[in-house]
Amino acid sequence: MDGTETLCGGNAPDVAREETGGAEALGPTLRLEGEWSIANAEDLHQLFETHVSRHANVVLDLTGVRACDTAAVQLICSLWKTSAQGGRWFRIAASSPAVQATASALGVPIGELAAPGKRQED
Repeated sequence: MDGTETLCGGNAPDVAREETGGAEALGPTLRLEGEWSIANAEDLHQLFETHVSRHANVVLDLTGVRACDTAAVQLICSLWKTSAQGGRWFRIAASSPAVQATASALGVPIGELAAPGKRQED
């Protein structure tokens, strides 16, 4: 196995993968790709829940996101808040211009979202 696991497939319009050796080798990085919107917000929510249930640290790579709407940014913010409340370590390793533009329009400093929870071994 190459350290990549597809978490979303079937009828879902986009892909998300876990890749080992995430930012600062904190565990798997959840890499999102494609278009994320209210139309597939439930898939994104399930993806986040699955990732959090499997791993102690949350690292997102959003560079493959071609388009996102406010629902997707809200779910990312919710994951950040949940991580902070649960004492998890949370980072956004990188984000695409599409994510940055939507977040900026909402006044969300997407590049600064981090939860200082204690880093843990998976």
